[in-house]
Amino acid sequence: MEQKDYTIENCETQRIAPKKFYQHLTETDRKNFERFLRLKQDKNYKGPKITYEYIGQQLGIHKSTVSREIKRGLWNTKTDASGRHYEYCSDVGQRVAKERSNRKRQRTKLKKGHIALERLTEIINREKTSPYNAFDLYEQHYGEKFPISLKTFYKYLRRRMVNVKPSALRRFSFAKPKKAPKVGKRIQKGDNIAMRPQEAEMRLEIGHWEGDTIIGKRGTKACSLTLVDRCGRIVLGFKIPDRSAESVKRTFDGIEKKIGSSNFVKLFRTLTLDNGSEFSDVSGIEKSALEEEA
Repeated sequence: MEQKDYTIENCETQRIAPKKFYQHLTETDRKNFERFLRLKQDKNYKGPKITYEYIGQQLGIHKSTVSREIKRGLWNTKTDASGRHYEYCSDVGQRVAKERSNRKRQRTKLKKGHIALERLTEIINREKTSPYNAFDLYEQHYGEKFPISLKTFYKYLRRRMVNVKPSALRRFSFAKPKKAPKVGKRIQKGDNIAMRPQEAEMRLEIGHWEGDTIIGKRGTKACSLTLVDRCGRIVLGFKIPDRSAESVKRTFDGIEKKIGSSNFVKLFRTLTLDNGSEFSDVSGIEKSALEEEA
């Protein structure tokens, strides 16, 4: 049996100088983590022993950084009688890092009770005017610009950092807008994602796809059906007239008619979809369109 080709991107075989402490891991680094761990699981691999320290030496980072990143990017690949099984996934690690970066907020420039906030609050309550006009009145009265922007002041209003009377701002609502109820979800009809084969979870071969729909512009029913191959990152896009199960089934039937049933089965080994109403006709998607015509 031939050894699989695990290519490590931008990685020298000799030790690289450690990165500076303030540099963050890149998407390429995380993909290399995943490749090293796959190589470690390959029974035909006969190279150096792959440890956290070895991975760190090859990528120029400390072994503790490798350990923390792998814990951060663990994903439940399957669940069986022995319990849950976790594997490192570069996509998960990249998503977690991005979410943490987005959660970082700039420190509040003016704390609650600051003299400038108290002065502006007094102007709004007394004159019953908008913050926009209050900014001009503040500058005229005190001879200086307000230390924060209008947009930031509105954030302070929503956080209740200023004691502005609701009657002074007739068109401003302190209440959070209600979230629209989720629609279009259905009870799971296909196999659970835990039943997905190991080749799909580990991205070892082409032919395991994930699909979803993208809503079109407002006022139209048309949308896009996207399919992404987990291993090859191949993206297929199809424009469909609406987000109905019939339109999705018709798209897959059209693909099968163009390439033939045998090629269709080889191309689409597995297909992972969510529980949206547009993917509710699981049996129709699995059934061959050419066999129905025959």
